[in-house]
Amino acid sequence: MNKSAIFNFIVQKEARSITVERAFSAPIDPVWAAWTQADILCKWWAPKPYECIIKSLDFREGGRWLYCMQGPQGDRHWCYFDYETIRPKTYFS
Repeated sequence: MNKSAIFNFIVQKEARSITVERAFSAPIDPVWAAWTQADILCKWWAPKPYECIIKSLDFREGGRWLYCMQGPQGDRHWCYFDYETIRPKTYFS
């Protein structure tokens, strides 16, 4: 088994785009679930000491993920992600 991992974080400010690529050896089903199921995604998405609070997650092409990062002092930073393309268990943008 190849133990090397890939991690790329590419910011293109002009295009208002961030690409995150992470590749490692793991079963695809739990990895896909970690990115697409709200109850699992919230457990790991926010950097400590923040927590992820999901208001809605409509994982489909044209859907939106609306969430906030809540800090230990109660501060909230709202974010959203619009799903454009979904290739199940392979890719989404």
